[in-house]
Amino acid sequence: MFSKHQAHAAPTFPRQVAEFFHDTYSDDEFDIGAPVDEEERDITSESDESRIDVDDNRHEQEDVHNDDFDNNDRLDDVLDDDRQDDVYDDNPNDPVCSNENENFREASPIPIDNENNGRRDVAVNDTDDDEMEIDIAAAEDVPHEAFGDYKSDWCKNLEDFPPALTFSATPGMQGPLYLPSWDACRPVDFYKLFIDQELLELITNETNRYAKQMLDTEREGSTAMSRLSNVNTWKVVTVQEISHFLAILLHMSIVRKPRVDDYWSTRPMFQISFVSKLMTNSRFRQILAFFHLNDNCKSVPREHPDYDSLYKVRPLIDHLSHLFKSVYIPKQQIRVEKVLCSWKDRVDFDVHLKEKFVKQGIQLYELCESESGYVYNFEVFCYRSGISNKPSDIVYRLVQPLTSLGYCLYADEHCCSLKVAQSLASKNTGLVGIVKPNERGLPKHFMEGFIRTGEVQFRRFKNAVLLNWNDKSKVSVITTFHRPQMVAVKTAAGEHKKPTVIVDYAKNMSGSINLNSYTPLRHKSIKWWKKLTFYLLTLAVTQAHILYTKVQKQIGEPAMCLEDFILSVGEDLANLPGQENGGNITETATSTDRDHPHRTERHFIEPCPNRICVVCSAKANAEGVNTKCHTNMVKRTKFQCRQCKKPLCPYPCMEIYHTEKDIAKK
Repeated sequence: MFSKHQAHAAPTFPRQVAEFFHDTYSDDEFDIGAPVDEEERDITSESDESRIDVDDNRHEQEDVHNDDFDNNDRLDDVLDDDRQDDVYDDNPNDPVCSNENENFREASPIPIDNENNGRRDVAVNDTDDDEMEIDIAAAEDVPHEAFGDYKSDWCKNLEDFPPALTFSATPGMQGPLYLPSWDACRPVDFYKLFIDQELLELITNETNRYAKQMLDTEREGSTAMSRLSNVNTWKVVTVQEISHFLAILLHMSIVRKPRVDDYWSTRPMFQISFVSKLMTNSRFRQILAFFHLNDNCKSVPREHPDYDSLYKVRPLIDHLSHLFKSVYIPKQQIRVEKVLCSWKDRVDFDVHLKEKFVKQGIQLYELCESESGYVYNFEVFCYRSGISNKPSDIVYRLVQPLTSLGYCLYADEHCCSLKVAQSLASKNTGLVGIVKPNERGLPKHFMEGFIRTGEVQFRRFKNAVLLNWNDKSKVSVITTFHRPQMVAVKTAAGEHKKPTVIVDYAKNMSGSINLNSYTPLRHKSIKWWKKLTFYLLTLAVTQAHILYTKVQKQIGEPAMCLEDFILSVGEDLANLPGQENGGNITETATSTDRDHPHRTERHFIEPCPNRICVVCSAKANAEGVNTKCHTNMVKRTKFQCRQCKKPLCPYPCMEIYHTEKDIAKK
């Protein structure tokens, strides 16, 4: 990822290792020092020739075997430098920065998880305006030529470049959303945009169906079932219980404990009453065991041409994908990210990425709004008959609903190529992305050529420009809507120039969130499709948080961090009116109840050892009686409140304690 999750991005290389090599070895060894004269390369001494041969062999081996690794290093150096130094000021005359919807102009602050899994609330554009200044209007063109046939070969001719992008979309929230007025909206209202009643009923019906199928199977089997097994003690789950089940998952995503049973533990270091009031531990494990999203009887075998690896979670994927696209239209700048849902066990389509912080898991491609990180479209990487899994084809499928609308797409080296750039440019869609040195279709002599530190070289072919820039290391970028220009970047350390395409790319590719930090139930016994399901449900919560943040900024209210948003949603789900299962969940406290410290629970009397009544003791203390010395002057009782564990007389002290603020005055 390019910053923190939610989580959700580009391959990186440890900065400390890069700095170690940069400080240890001289510039001459890496060909990044002062300009080298061609005559100086004509070395006659045998020792010098041997050294050059060794260096050449080493560079050839790196080009052949470590292209991806080297490019990751270059990409990390460039992006780290840009995130610390660059601020891209909006220019209303630049089609890349044009924005028709000014209501949601500001970036929404979202928690971003760094490589150490820390949590901090930062804006999407993680820069410091006080230390950096960039004047885009003062950008200078890189020297180019007015001749050369750019339609048939790579050249320096920039005639009629870049082509104008006509942005015709209407970004913002799309109706009807059936939300209350912005001032009255709560986080749970945005949560219900994606986790709606239809999805809850789907989960309820499929969970009950799967439990019935398991019960029938067990009864037909020859093995006797235990009287206390989950199948024998199963009761039909309700929509309200599923809602409480999801509230517990939200609680688990914020409050981390070593084991699932610890959430119901009564030990002082673990005890939290929120979960135990919603449902018992055994009921939670029952629902988790039979939790289902699709009918197993309708699945087809692996040999069938219609076999779907994601059959068990397909209804949730289709449901969320449809709502993500219908609720909100992104602004002009969008990006494609490659993220991993952490999974370390065996699955047919798991992916290993050594450059990621989460190195193994289920891979997802996400099309996000660059400013806020809102996921407009996503696709889970898996094997399906008749569907290509090439990154370029996945990009086409993700961007397809937005093609011809004038969007500017940013992509990393895994999703970017000359073919993709040319294809999208012909459909009124721009592309900017890092490309590999050995990418197919690029001029080999240009990609492998020597370039001095701080120098920029470019070539154009049709409607795409390929740019090489060497700062700390060489990086190659392809763009269809940026001219080769240099802009002065002013920082506290001084002023230096960078290509505008690098500045723009670093800005629009930052701001991801590692969602694995907020995914509940990390224990190993959970199945892969349930792990993916909880990851997608967490993604839906972050989507709701992004929209809520946009609305809050529109009405001038302070933004809410993701942790507080999740807590608010979980509390509202736990206190929904009209409880169907009663019993475990407490009644919703009224405003009058909140004024009394003891009127927030259901209270019943139970026997206890002979003790001093707390109400009678408070009255005696108010009258000046020292109850510690004159215990015989205070009434004792053999009953206590089951919930509060306070010794109380059955009448009237039981009523006084739970209804009055000052129990000593009654």
